[in-house]
Amino acid sequence: MFAKLTTKSGHFPDANVFYNTLIGVITGSITSNTQLNSSYFNTSASYINNTIPAGWSLNDPQANLVGTVPVLPGANPVVIEADWTDSASYAKYLWIAPVNFQNTTFNIVAVPAEGWANTTKTISNSYCQPSVVSANNSGFTRRDVDLISPMNNFHTGNGVTIIVSSSQAHLFIASYKDIFATQFNNYYFVSEYTRDDPWNTVSNGYPSWYFESASNTQGVWAQGAAGATSTGTHQGALARILNTQTNADMPWVPLFITNAALSNWGVTTRYIPWAQNGAQLYTALGSPGGLIGFGGVCVAGQGSNFTGNQNYGRDINKDPARLLAEMRITATHQGANINSNTVFAGGAINTVSPFIYITNSGWASLDEVTINNETYMNLNLGTGTAGSTNVTSILIREA
Repeated sequence: MFAKLTTKSGHFPDANVFYNTLIGVITGSITSNTQLNSSYFNTSASYINNTIPAGWSLNDPQANLVGTVPVLPGANPVVIEADWTDSASYAKYLWIAPVNFQNTTFNIVAVPAEGWANTTKTISNSYCQPSVVSANNSGFTRRDVDLISPMNNFHTGNGVTIIVSSSQAHLFIASYKDIFATQFNNYYFVSEYTRDDPWNTVSNGYPSWYFESASNTQGVWAQGAAGATSTGTHQGALARILNTQTNADMPWVPLFITNAALSNWGVTTRYIPWAQNGAQLYTALGSPGGLIGFGGVCVAGQGSNFTGNQNYGRDINKDPARLLAEMRITATHQGANINSNTVFAGGAINTVSPFIYITNSGWASLDEVTINNETYMNLNLGTGTAGSTNVTSILIREA
């Protein structure tokens, strides 16, 4: 499923309507732009393509955790799920909720987990337990990861753009603070990847999926102090892997940009100018600049990390052609907690989830291009101009 959702300029949309619409699109209950609230959404500028099913279903429409109440009236926390593509016995879960009680502010968090109990309203094996909400609906202590980073009425009153791509194997959401998608806000990405390691099997119960998120506004830094936020936040985690040195399960192995020394994995493309060896891929501890190409999608395609920005590929006629670069999960260096060179080798994202590719820069966000009879939309993730060190250009298949 692919959706482009544009809100109306000059007409401020209620946050609860926006939230419920987004959940409906993700779970497949809203399948056409004619179902969008025409008071808030520009239905002629919005569209939903259902060539590929949305892939996620509503597990619990009232997923209020123990000791919590809904923050935003008319917008309940929910749990959505999608089965692993190679086993219906396991599923990916996302607990999703608004985190601001004002109906004038968009802000939604999503917590990935391996389980949810509808009766007790509890999460099992999650990246970060959702924060407790006070009884007076004063809002969350934001320790969770943004599905939609904060956008206030200045942005939403002028119209915003949301891009949604989903299947059973993935969910990608990008938000922009204007109707032309020139002001990047944030993205959230959940995806499966291939099982390249012999121990990493369905029978052993290891989920080959991950999430990562990046924000240009005051995104949540889940590993910081309660409620800590940071512009330029980028983080993520692999759901669960095996430490082959100790035979111990490692739940939610982290990706950090804010603390490079702790990162154990990242997203790379096949167009990288260094050896595929964890120790060599890492150059220096400290600032994010010390990570060469390591982070999520928004880092892997930045101008200094992706050689596709400097070199054109060739098409069948040997003419310069823009690149559709596949992505992989790759071990980085020996981190502070585990030796990532012996923990996992990673795997291909696009083999399982062939919807999002890194490309060399040049197009504007929302530009469309046809490649091999498939329509793709270009999105620029980050600030600055395409091809700079702050921007990754991706192509999303509109299916």
